Amino acid sequence: TRMAAELDFIVTHIYPLWNGKTLDSAIPWMDSTFKDIQARYPEKQIVLGETGWATTYNPEKTGDGEQGSLIKGDVGLEAQATYLKLHNEWVNANKITTFLFEAFDEPWKGGGASSPPNEVEKHWGVFYENRTPKESFQQYLEHMQK
Repeated sequence: TRMAAELDFIVTHIYPLWNGKTLDSAIPWMDSTFKDIQARYPEKQIVLGETGWATTYNPEKTGDGEQGSLIKGDVGLEAQATYLKLHNEWVNANKITTFLFEAFDEPWKGGGASSPPNEVEKHWGVFYENRTPKESFQQYLEHMQK
Protein backbone atom coordinates (compact mmCIF):
# COMPACT_ATOMS: atom_id res chain seq x y z
CA THR A 1 0.00 0.00 0.00
CA ARG A 2 2.85 2.42 0.75
CA MET A 3 4.45 1.66 -2.59
CA ALA A 4 1.13 2.13 -4.40
CA ALA A 5 0.94 5.65 -2.98
CA GLU A 6 4.09 6.49 -4.95
CA LEU A 7 2.82 5.15 -8.27
CA ASP A 8 0.96 6.98 -11.03
CA PHE A 9 -0.77 3.75 -12.06
CA ILE A 10 -0.68 0.05 -11.19
CA VAL A 11 -0.01 -2.71 -13.73
CA THR A 12 -1.36 -6.20 -13.17
CA HIS A 13 -1.04 -9.43 -15.15
CA ILE A 14 -4.17 -11.59 -15.24
CA TYR A 15 -4.16 -14.97 -16.98
CA PRO A 16 -7.43 -16.92 -16.75
CA LEU A 17 -5.95 -19.92 -18.57
CA TRP A 18 -3.12 -20.29 -16.02
CA ASN A 19 -5.70 -20.11 -13.24
CA GLY A 20 -7.77 -23.07 -14.39
CA LYS A 21 -10.49 -21.02 -16.07
CA THR A 22 -12.45 -22.10 -19.12
CA LEU A 23 -13.55 -19.69 -21.82
CA ASP A 24 -16.96 -19.46 -20.13
CA SER A 25 -15.48 -18.39 -16.81
CA ALA A 26 -12.44 -16.42 -18.07
CA ILE A 27 -13.96 -12.95 -18.38
CA PRO A 28 -16.15 -13.10 -15.25
CA TRP A 29 -13.09 -14.23 -13.25
CA MET A 30 -10.88 -11.55 -14.80
CA ASP A 31 -13.54 -8.91 -14.12
CA SER A 32 -13.77 -9.96 -10.48
CA THR A 33 -9.99 -10.03 -10.07
CA PHE A 34 -9.57 -6.65 -11.76
CA LYS A 35 -12.36 -5.03 -9.72
CA ASP A 36 -10.82 -6.38 -6.51
CA ILE A 37 -7.58 -4.56 -7.36
CA GLN A 38 -9.53 -1.40 -8.28
CA ALA A 39 -11.33 -1.54 -4.92
CA ARG A 40 -8.01 -1.74 -3.07
CA TYR A 41 -6.60 1.26 -4.95
CA PRO A 42 -9.59 3.38 -6.05
CA GLU A 43 -7.48 6.48 -6.67
CA LYS A 44 -5.15 4.70 -9.12
CA GLN A 45 -5.54 3.75 -12.75
CA ILE A 46 -5.21 -0.02 -13.04
CA VAL A 47 -3.64 -1.24 -16.29
CA LEU A 48 -3.92 -4.83 -17.48
CA GLY A 49 -0.29 -5.25 -18.48
CA GLU A 50 -0.45 -8.86 -19.64
CA THR A 51 -3.22 -11.24 -20.57
CA GLY A 52 -3.74 -13.76 -23.31
CA TRP A 53 -4.67 -17.28 -24.28
CA ALA A 54 -2.20 -19.90 -25.50
CA THR A 55 -2.76 -21.87 -28.68
CA THR A 56 -0.89 -25.04 -27.66
CA TYR A 57 0.02 -26.77 -24.41
CA ASN A 58 1.39 -30.04 -23.12
CA PRO A 59 -1.39 -31.82 -21.19
CA GLU A 60 1.03 -34.57 -20.17
CA LYS A 61 3.21 -32.17 -18.18
CA THR A 62 1.47 -32.64 -14.84
CA GLY A 63 2.34 -32.03 -11.24
CA ASP A 64 2.23 -29.13 -8.83
CA GLY A 65 2.25 -25.89 -10.83
CA GLU A 66 2.56 -27.61 -14.21
CA GLN A 67 0.53 -26.72 -17.30
CA GLY A 68 -1.13 -30.13 -17.55
CA SER A 69 -2.51 -29.68 -14.05
CA LEU A 70 -3.32 -25.96 -14.15
CA ILE A 71 -4.91 -25.53 -17.57
CA LYS A 72 -8.57 -26.59 -17.68
CA GLY A 73 -9.84 -24.55 -20.64
CA ASP A 74 -9.74 -25.34 -24.33
CA VAL A 75 -6.42 -24.44 -25.92
CA GLY A 76 -6.03 -23.75 -29.62
CA LEU A 77 -6.56 -21.17 -32.33
CA GLU A 78 -10.35 -21.17 -31.99
CA ALA A 79 -10.09 -20.79 -28.21
CA GLN A 80 -7.63 -17.91 -28.60
CA ALA A 81 -9.97 -16.22 -31.11
CA THR A 82 -12.89 -16.55 -28.70
CA TYR A 83 -10.84 -15.20 -25.79
CA LEU A 84 -9.60 -12.23 -27.82
CA LYS A 85 -13.16 -11.34 -28.84
CA LEU A 86 -14.54 -11.66 -25.30
CA HIS A 87 -11.58 -9.79 -23.85
CA ASN A 88 -11.95 -6.96 -26.36
CA GLU A 89 -15.64 -6.57 -25.52
CA TRP A 90 -14.83 -6.50 -21.79
CA VAL A 91 -12.02 -3.92 -22.00
CA ASN A 92 -14.09 -1.68 -24.26
CA ALA A 93 -17.14 -1.87 -21.99
CA ASN A 94 -15.01 -1.10 -18.92
CA LYS A 95 -12.56 1.37 -20.53
CA ILE A 96 -9.51 -0.63 -19.42
CA THR A 97 -6.03 -0.05 -20.80
CA THR A 98 -4.68 -3.46 -21.71
CA PHE A 99 -1.77 -5.19 -23.42
CA LEU A 100 -2.04 -8.62 -24.97
CA PHE A 101 0.62 -11.19 -24.27
CA GLU A 102 2.24 -11.91 -26.59
CA ALA A 103 2.84 -10.53 -30.06
CA PHE A 104 4.88 -13.48 -31.34
CA ASP A 105 5.29 -17.12 -30.38
CA GLU A 106 8.61 -17.52 -28.57
CA PRO A 107 10.18 -20.95 -29.18
CA TRP A 108 13.13 -20.24 -26.87
CA LYS A 109 10.86 -20.12 -23.82
CA GLY A 110 9.83 -23.02 -21.63
CA GLY A 111 13.12 -24.85 -22.01
CA GLY A 112 13.81 -23.92 -25.62
CA ALA A 113 14.98 -26.68 -27.94
CA SER A 114 15.33 -29.11 -25.03
CA SER A 115 11.58 -29.02 -24.35
CA PRO A 116 8.72 -30.43 -26.43
CA PRO A 117 7.34 -28.21 -29.21
CA ASN A 118 3.94 -28.09 -27.49
CA GLU A 119 5.34 -26.40 -24.35
CA VAL A 120 2.72 -23.75 -23.49
CA GLU A 121 5.23 -20.95 -22.84
CA LYS A 122 6.15 -21.01 -26.52
CA HIS A 123 2.61 -20.41 -27.82
CA TRP A 124 1.00 -17.24 -26.42
CA GLY A 125 1.57 -15.13 -29.54
CA VAL A 126 -1.06 -13.74 -31.87
CA PHE A 127 1.57 -14.17 -34.58
CA TYR A 128 3.53 -17.31 -35.34
CA GLU A 129 7.28 -17.30 -34.82
CA ASN A 130 7.73 -16.51 -38.54
CA ARG A 131 5.76 -13.26 -38.02
CA THR A 132 2.64 -14.30 -39.89
CA PRO A 133 -0.63 -13.62 -38.07
CA LYS A 134 -2.42 -16.56 -36.53
CA GLU A 135 -5.92 -17.25 -37.79
CA SER A 136 -7.20 -16.33 -34.33
CA PHE A 137 -5.73 -12.84 -34.62
CA GLN A 138 -7.15 -12.40 -38.11
CA GLN A 139 -10.60 -13.24 -36.70
CA TYR A 140 -10.01 -10.74 -33.88
CA LEU A 141 -9.13 -7.98 -36.35
CA GLU A 142 -12.23 -8.75 -38.42
CA HIS A 143 -14.35 -8.55 -35.26
CA MET A 144 -12.78 -5.19 -34.38
CA GLN A 145 -13.73 -3.76 -37.79
CA LYS A 146 -17.45 -4.49 -37.26
